[in-house]
Amino acid sequence: MPDREKLNNGPFLLIVATALIIVTLLLSFIISVDVFIAAFFFLCLFGLVLALCTPQVAIFLFGFFLVMQSYMLHVFRLKIIQNLDEAAIIVLFTLMVIRRLARKEKFFGSPIDMPVIALILLGFASSITNRIVSFQTTIGGAVLFVKGFLLFYIFAYSDFKEKHLKYYMKGFLIVGFIVMLYGVLAVIWPNAFLVKLGYLPNTTSFGFAAMQSVFGHPGAFGAFMAILGCYSMAAFLVTGKRKYAILIAVFMVGIIFSFRRTSLFGFVLVTLMAISKWPAQVSAKKIAKKNAIAILLIILLLFSGFVMTIYKDLYKNYITAGETPRSILFKTGVKIAVDNFPLGSGFGTFGSGINRADYSPLYYKYGLSNIWGFTPDSPSFINDTFWPHVMAETGFFGILLYISVIFGFFKILRESFHLKTSQIVSIFAFGAFLVFTESLIESLKATFYETSLWTYFYFGSLGILWSFVKQGSGEHDLKVGGANRESNENSGS
Repeated sequence: MPDREKLNNGPFLLIVATALIIVTLLLSFIISVDVFIAAFFFLCLFGLVLALCTPQVAIFLFGFFLVMQSYMLHVFRLKIIQNLDEAAIIVLFTLMVIRRLARKEKFFGSPIDMPVIALILLGFASSITNRIVSFQTTIGGAVLFVKGFLLFYIFAYSDFKEKHLKYYMKGFLIVGFIVMLYGVLAVIWPNAFLVKLGYLPNTTSFGFAAMQSVFGHPGAFGAFMAILGCYSMAAFLVTGKRKYAILIAVFMVGIIFSFRRTSLFGFVLVTLMAISKWPAQVSAKKIAKKNAIAILLIILLLFSGFVMTIYKDLYKNYITAGETPRSILFKTGVKIAVDNFPLGSGFGTFGSGINRADYSPLYYKYGLSNIWGFTPDSPSFINDTFWPHVMAETGFFGILLYISVIFGFFKILRESFHLKTSQIVSIFAFGAFLVFTESLIESLKATFYETSLWTYFYFGSLGILWSFVKQGSGEHDLKVGGANRESNENSGS
């Protein structure tokens, strides 16, 4: 049956695509809409059909959209693109639940279920108790807070197989290489590749143009390069293939020229940790470990001047500068948690991305509204770190619950390391471990766990691994009443 479905999906999707193109063209002719809006309408409808028929492909395409979201927003000038990621996540999650219920398949538990449920209940309880912001802002803040967890469940219950991992890794490594190339061209010809789109060249405080590529911000570019660098390092340590060594060097150069201290420090730290802990009983692995260390050292030495400049700037602006935006957020987050003990202040009240548009009364109450970067007119630093935001909105209990979620994710990673599967799964599990560990460092600089692009990689990859863990334990895709188990046994015989 599954094979027949696979064969029928191609022609069916082609027919649907043709029908949607005709409908889109007719609508655009009748109501005279812009060609870009018509094309956008078609892509949304086709994406919906794709999510129903082949969810893995839809999820991959959604990932590519997230990488290009900022670029598309500047090219097409459609405001709807800005919030399309949240809408897509809710739709994908809803379709996943409907699909599993229709097929009478169980929802197997995960180590993060209980703390996530407790966090959501705690956030809404504090929101109802305090009523600091509007209902709309509360819901918006809640959506940002939970969307990473929704992505985890979307990936976990979308029937990923080993072949999908190959497409996932190869696809994003190729995209990453193209993004890096665009970043280089944008530095050389900023007027053609940045200014025309409305991006401003990001000149650092020490006079160099930072790479930002399609993201429009060097912080996002550096974090993306770090993710791909981690997967490349994992692939190189497992296989020892030269192409992955080249990719490590390429993505590491991208991290350095984003001039983002956190991304560079996080990548070097987790890769050194991986090299020291990765078992190397086989001679090929020993050579790969030595070569990986050599790559890191060569790149750091070649660009040592830039690296030293980055950390001199760190010393000047953070260590000797006294109070910083992040230290202000941390101190205020603690005060809010104490003043609103034990529940916190509620969703959308402090340090959330939604506060850039819906300014919270707490910024007035705690004196942040008079500090540049936290004012209603200039909210540049409002969500400049993650943990004070969690502490303020869900209290000290919320912090403990979120830490238990982190431990739950590491439990998934630990179990995935014991899977007796193919090399691609080993690479993916190792890469996911490096990426998630590096994300803990990235979370110190922004609300990364509430940004769709980053949670797609940080939490989504863990969802895939949990799916493989349950497949290995025989609990995956069991239908109620054991119908699926019977079909598997019959097919095996």
